Amino acid sequence: MENKIIELIQAEIDSENSPEESKKLESILNNNEEAQSLHHDLLEISEKMKDLKSEFELPEGISMHISKEIAKKPKTGELKNLAS
Repeated sequence: MENKIIELIQAEIDSENSPEESKKLESILNNNEEAQSLHHDLLEISEKMKDLKSEFELPEGISMHISKEIAKKPKTGELKNLAS
């Protein structure tokens, strides 16, 4: 399957397609079983993830904590320098 079709499907699920892109995708989905299957699967996964997100709440400030921890880690290039 062409990457452009995959990108159209992903953008449609994320509500990022223009009306023209949505029409183009609709036409593709009407004629391409593989694209239909991928669209269905990705839509299903997206809905399940939304459901999971609503089932629990992350502790306040968790995003900031994770970002700080990531910032503390050496970058890939720094790891190579340490190994030398």
